[in-house]
Amino acid sequence: MNKLLLINTFVTGYLIMSLEMIVGRILTPYFGSSLIVWASVISITLFAMSAGYLRGGIQADSTSNKKHLGAKILMAGVYILIISYFINHIETFSTFFPNIYVSCLLSVTILLFIPCYFLSTYSPHVLKFSLKSTDSTGVTSGKLYAIATLGSIVGTLLTSFVLINYFNLDFLFIMTGFVTIVCGLSVLLDFRFYIIPLTFSILILVVYLFNIQSSDFTPVAVETVLEMEDGNIEKAVSDFSTIYISKSNSRIMMHFNIENKTAMESARDILSPESISMYFARLMTYSIVFPDKLDRILVLGLGGGTVSTYLKKYLKNTSFEVIEIDEKVIGLSKKYFNVVEDENYKIFNKDARLYLNQSKEKYDLILQDTFRGSVTPFHLTTKEFFMKVKSKLTENGCLAINIPRRRPNDKIFVSQLSTLKAVFPELLVLQSGGNHICISCNSKNFLNNKLDIATKLQDKYGFYHPLHEYTFYIEKALDIHGDIYTDNFSPLNLVSI
Repeated sequence: MNKLLLINTFVTGYLIMSLEMIVGRILTPYFGSSLIVWASVISITLFAMSAGYLRGGIQADSTSNKKHLGAKILMAGVYILIISYFINHIETFSTFFPNIYVSCLLSVTILLFIPCYFLSTYSPHVLKFSLKSTDSTGVTSGKLYAIATLGSIVGTLLTSFVLINYFNLDFLFIMTGFVTIVCGLSVLLDFRFYIIPLTFSILILVVYLFNIQSSDFTPVAVETVLEMEDGNIEKAVSDFSTIYISKSNSRIMMHFNIENKTAMESARDILSPESISMYFARLMTYSIVFPDKLDRILVLGLGGGTVSTYLKKYLKNTSFEVIEIDEKVIGLSKKYFNVVEDENYKIFNKDARLYLNQSKEKYDLILQDTFRGSVTPFHLTTKEFFMKVKSKLTENGCLAINIPRRRPNDKIFVSQLSTLKAVFPELLVLQSGGNHICISCNSKNFLNNKLDIATKLQDKYGFYHPLHEYTFYIEKALDIHGDIYTDNFSPLNLVSI
């Protein structure tokens, strides 16, 4: 077999899967990290590959030559470079189609179909070139499929575990286009076989040295922020959402934009740093009256850090562990929301459920505010997840979770309360507009004497927002009949659309 053709068989397998992983991550901030995105990416890739294999097979039997084959790969690379312009306009494009399925499928089709189609025409041609007799058909085709599949494995793992973590996605997409062009030129011009890995390595090195851009998350002085014009003052596209920091007079806000829906996550008045701007966040602080001690608090979801940093100011001997999956959120909270780590306040860039699975600690209080847009990720809403949370609580430990209720018959809200009640013996709700702070504890009698406890804590610590005032917001969650979400059944993505 021709070594150049074999190497390019590996490279085309690599490129297809690398593109698939890159596009999946590119679309996540606009459509969410959901089944919708990955179902669209996988189905369009498979459809393009099926069409490419079929067309490549037909052409291999009629007019198979290396120049035609190289030209197709070259066109795939040129298309990738041209369509890279579209990446910065996905958010605008998606607004033209109110149906998320349609807009997601179309976006994937524009980014993936053409390059995957042209790259997939390669294998049938190589098989035709490599066959010397019908007796070796099985061995030859098996070898080619194995080489292409190994390339796909490397493309999947290298892109997912390494490249996406170190390169900006737009540069990574463009670099893939350049590698595809070099691959096409090597076939078209019959370069010696070693040009492919050599060029590939050089491109990675060049991009690594010159195109890696780190975000500036240096804390901004209050005076500097006040001098800024009202409106959006910073935008960050992360692996999970598009994050906007906006300003209105002395108020700083953090918004997440997913699926063309913008939701405010945090707010802070920089001229009144002692206060909590959002009322539901004030209610969340009331949860400290339920545990019998406050040695260790786990916070799932940082946002702007308003609740955890507020409590940290008063509970100086309490250890706080804050879990946030989005490193851009961590950076922006430190830049604009005065979040500072110290010996008793540590932030960990991990998924909340993964952290719970790995943690060996027990916590007196767990605070959960893990929105992605307007919905909590489904794996943080199931019975199995709350059973894990319960196992991480001390004997009289408690969970306080922020759950939105967007309408009177909100199915998500009812199902999440039903799921909590399936795990915890008692469930209390503190209502604030569309947000409900739901409190569950290991103890059945955790409601006793809460007004007295709140008053004593208020006298001891002198909280800016008086704790005892929130006692009158408590309601017991009664007669709830909704679906119980499990890891095997949690239609959260469908209900939220």
